[in-house]
Amino acid sequence: MKAQVIAMFGVDVSHWNGKIDWNAVAASGIEFAFAKATEGVHFKDRTWARNRAGMLALGEVFVPGAYCFLRGDADITRQVEHFLEVAGDVSQLMVALDVERRDGVSRQATAEDARKWVAEFKSRTGGHPVLGYYPRWYWRENGQGDLSFFDTLWESHYVSGKGTPKKLYEGVPAAWWRSYGDERVSILQFSCTGKVPGFPEGPCDVNMYQRDRSQLRALALGGISTVVIPDGTPPLSVGSSGLPVSQLQQALNAAGRTPELDMDGDFGPRTEAGVKWLQRKAGIAVTGVYGEETEAALRSALQPTRLKKTA
Repeated sequence: MKAQVIAMFGVDVSHWNGKIDWNAVAASGIEFAFAKATEGVHFKDRTWARNRAGMLALGEVFVPGAYCFLRGDADITRQVEHFLEVAGDVSQLMVALDVERRDGVSRQATAEDARKWVAEFKSRTGGHPVLGYYPRWYWRENGQGDLSFFDTLWESHYVSGKGTPKKLYEGVPAAWWRSYGDERVSILQFSCTGKVPGFPEGPCDVNMYQRDRSQLRALALGGISTVVIPDGTPPLSVGSSGLPVSQLQQALNAAGRTPELDMDGDFGPRTEAGVKWLQRKAGIAVTGVYGEETEAALRSALQPTRLKKTA
């Protein structure tokens, strides 16, 4: 039986998906989405305006996003301008840059092109975060360069078969979440054949984010996240599992633990090392066991992050 983890499912869409019923999508448990807005300097996705309105209308239960497909054969500055003209006010939107192979073009987009796009976009938006859809396979094909100019990565690696996001995700190995290009993976697109209500054209791309909406908004919109501090009584130690361990892993990451811990809900050697790191930082006994004293140290380390105490 898998340990309980903090996680949420999302979709990414374009005109190929038809007229989406966003209320049905959200009612099925989907909590975030990226919709295509532009590609290059001329293309505007014909469903963008409708998708934008539908996502935003869902309110606080949903985190909406827009993406630009980067072209290597078009001016970078003009691509940013075009995206902003089409996307409109991005203050309430996650923004992602899609960088991958494009058939029929004279030049493929590179990491350097993406770096220039991100810098130009941030200069025009006051530093709005940009997520990089830069799949590991494309990164390997193009020199395995530095991707740390993105705020985080949106990886793509597919399981086989069709089904609900929850069912399909059961086939995802932990290795698909590993960092690359000196940047961590925060979102994983793990299938293009997910079954989600509200999609008239059938199967769709499905994604996983291993935290909650508050943390996704903090990452993608630059806000303050809500971090749940697990109770140190009874203590957590090697062999513990479940939601309290996932919450501990999330909180240690928020406190600055590097490399970041997988929020898999299993208290193993890496989580123990993270607890010891916090204990050394706080100047308390280094035991690797998360108890009341370490809980207090974690709470102190996370100020002024908005905290929530478990019941």
